[in-house]
Amino acid sequence: MLSYLVELTKTTFVNPKAGASAVLKLRPGDRTIVELLVLSVALGTLVVLPFGYSSSTPAEDPSVVNGDVETAPELAFLTMMIENPVLFAAFQGLLLCATAGAACFIGRMVGGTGSLRQAFLLMIWLQFIMVFMNTIQIGVGYFLPIVGNLVATATFVIYCWLFVNFVTVLHGFRSVLKVFMGTVVSVFVLAFAVITTVVTLLSL
Repeated sequence: MLSYLVELTKTTFVNPKAGASAVLKLRPGDRTIVELLVLSVALGTLVVLPFGYSSSTPAEDPSVVNGDVETAPELAFLTMMIENPVLFAAFQGLLLCATAGAACFIGRMVGGTGSLRQAFLLMIWLQFIMVFMNTIQIGVGYFLPIVGNLVATATFVIYCWLFVNFVTVLHGFRSVLKVFMGTVVSVFVLAFAVITTVVTLLSL
């Protein structure tokens, strides 16, 4: 099993489309998909939180001395997540579900053929890949912060590249470039909708 996962990981990095096709051929049951989702979120939380807490303690920032978080609003959300692993895991799981849902339904709106079940399977596998990349990033960043920042940038680029290829395979699209452009537009539209909703609610 371990050797298969190693090979699948290699294939995913070298040929993302082939990796996505191999994942879709697995066809696990619904219960297994839920268990894999929970496992991927749990691993992501375990990898990020311990190091994030040690490097982002509010007391280390001069703008939040004596617990005055209001003077550093950009850190308030991050601090809240770091101090509450359950909340962090819930947010991560919600984000994963939202990503899978968006990848499925937006793709189908423009002629795609992928199912929600397949979208979840691919996004869960992408989450496992990101856990692997984040582990490398944190390990390198702990000893070589500057190099760690470069790895963080590379991780983001890899995530975007894998996501676009996964969606291309999911819906049977032919052009990766068109999927990328569609993804960028969708992200901006969804972000605008979320921001508008939040501002409206806060103004009530």
